[in-house]
Amino acid sequence: MFVHGNPALARADTTILEPGATVVFVSDSNVDPRVGRNSAFRAHLKDRLVRGAAVIAEPGMSVQLTVVDKTTRPDGTTVYTIAFSRFRTLAGDLPVTPLTSEVTDIHVGSEFTARTDSPVVDDGTRLRVRIPLPFSLSNDPPQGEFTPIPVRTYNPLTRPQGTGRRRPGPSPSPAASASPAAASAPTTTPSAVTTPAPIAMPLASPSPAPS
Repeated sequence: MFVHGNPALARADTTILEPGATVVFVSDSNVDPRVGRNSAFRAHLKDRLVRGAAVIAEPGMSVQLTVVDKTTRPDGTTVYTIAFSRFRTLAGDLPVTPLTSEVTDIHVGSEFTARTDSPVVDDGTRLRVRIPLPFSLSNDPPQGEFTPIPVRTYNPLTRPQGTGRRRPGPSPSPAASASPAAASAPTTTPSAVTTPAPIAMPLASPSPAPS
């Protein structure tokens, strides 16, 4: 939030509810030993969740009760492993964890105690749930002299440095072999055509002149 457009006067978030606050939920459902794992049921908040003048959740606000697992003891008693999620508050969904995750009875009116896992803050305009990061950030200064190693995709068709392998070329095609019939057939070379010489005809003798 900025005051009169001046970032220097921005208001910091004020924590209204620290993690670890205790809340009590009441079951709205009956659960018997035939229930399957990961079955979800309805429950609600028993008492108002308030800090100072800030009301975070009203009585009756919903929460989801999930039977994560179940086991049967040697005496026949069923033990349910439960979890809570989707706890609706005026600041948003607030993560909570049951103080006792294993119970032996779930019926309408059963009460379960849980603790909050995230803080609720006031940013100057509204209440909101602040979800912490799943990991811790390091305060170490970055190393400016660090040089990343270039990364590239290896091409199997190129020769790697120092391996001595040559780039594979196309496979040679097999030479065509002559068929047996063609190999046994005689090769005929056409002979030269001889033109017959002309035949000399005798000349006729002149007839004697009449006397």
